Amino acid sequence: MAKFEHNFQQLFLTLTNLNQTQFQHAVTVNKQLAENTQHLGEMRRRLAEDTKNIAQIRESITELEALSEERSFNTDKAVQNVDRRIDEIKEKIKLSKIAISDFEDSQTEIILSINKIGSQISEISKLEEGDKEQLERLQKELAIDGGKIKTLETKIVEKKKAPKADIDIENRKSVVMKKSVTPTLKPGTPTQKSEDDDQKIRRNAGDIPKNDETSKTTSEKPKLTKISQAPQTEEKAVVSQKPASSKNEPENATVNATKKTFSHAPMEPREPLRIWNGQHYLVFLHIGKAGGTSFDSMMSKGLASINKKAQYIGGKHFDWSFIEERFPADDVLTLFRDPASRAISHFHFMQSLSWTKGMKIRDQTISTFLQDPESMMANRGAWQDGQAAVSWLTGTHVGTSWVAKGKHATKDKNEMEAESLQIEHILGLAADRVENMFWFGILEDIDRSLELLQHQLNVTLPVSY
Repeated sequence: MAKFEHNFQQLFLTLTNLNQTQFQHAVTVNKQLAENTQHLGEMRRRLAEDTKNIAQIRESITELEALSEERSFNTDKAVQNVDRRIDEIKEKIKLSKIAISDFEDSQTEIILSINKIGSQISEISKLEEGDKEQLERLQKELAIDGGKIKTLETKIVEKKKAPKADIDIENRKSVVMKKSVTPTLKPGTPTQKSEDDDQKIRRNAGDIPKNDETSKTTSEKPKLTKISQAPQTEEKAVVSQKPASSKNEPENATVNATKKTFSHAPMEPREPLRIWNGQHYLVFLHIGKAGGTSFDSMMSKGLASINKKAQYIGGKHFDWSFIEERFPADDVLTLFRDPASRAISHFHFMQSLSWTKGMKIRDQTISTFLQDPESMMANRGAWQDGQAAVSWLTGTHVGTSWVAKGKHATKDKNEMEAESLQIEHILGLAADRVENMFWFGILEDIDRSLELLQHQLNVTLPVSY
């Protein structure tokens, strides 16, 4: 029994020691488990963040791939554009070579034409020298005939005062006039001169006094017909010189005899004035220094009053090449100014421009400017032919820095100046465009011009001139 108790105590002690060890171990395990759980939570949080970052990275990669594809497409397109541009440049170079070749051919033709013109001028000069000699001879003969006519006219006055006439004055005049036949002229020499030229020659020769009674009587009579005509015509001319006081002839006979007649037919009336339909654009061709700025302001205000301001195209300078390309079927207006007044105004305007600083024009008067060829050529935009109208109307204005032109119009000043020298073609083109214009005004007659414009527009304009 004692042994059993001793064994039981030993077993109890063993179990007790064992339970304490296990309890401590359990506590340690629980502590480690808590730490591991906390660490696991931290790992899960980091894993969530990494997952989110991976998603963002994937989105960025997708965007980069799309951008890369777009850039690749744009690069291909840019390469195609560059290739197309290179082809265009090659084509232009080819056309330029052809143009240069044509220009060289034209230059050769021009040189040949100049040489031909030079030889023609030389021939004309020789003919002019012969004509001058012939003209001098003719003037001398006319002076002699003028003296005879003066003598006859004096006798007519004397016979008119006498109660009885023993001599038939008209017959004597006819006989004398028959003798005054023009001498034979060289081939190609003009055979007629105007009546005014005959009178000037006679007056310069001293055959027609300026203030005596005879000259007064003569001035009331019709002028003699040209002496170079046939003698029969001369007789008729003399007969028509009867004094106005003759009983057989009315007082206004001499006046009727001097009435001027015209060879051309009377001008036909133009078509009725066009009235604006409110639909077409009103395109203002603004000629420099011709009152266009005030016109722009007036038109903008006037059309704004009827809600049509958007129909007005103005406010800047452009020539006909711009109109022809953008507004070919619309109504064109312009304002003209006396070319000399416009040129003087342009001269003073150029003196204030920034690009003339340091140039002679800044300190010149209009008189000194006109006597300085170098300064005139440096500033020829003020006075050059066409600046007052023709260059604007034909699309050949050379001021490409301040005058808008059509996209397809040439910008080469030499080409435009060469075209402007085709006088007959250019003037005809300008005249046609003025003829077909909706309205044009004259600055020196602005009141009547604007009255006409208001009638055509059916708008009251705030006139500011």
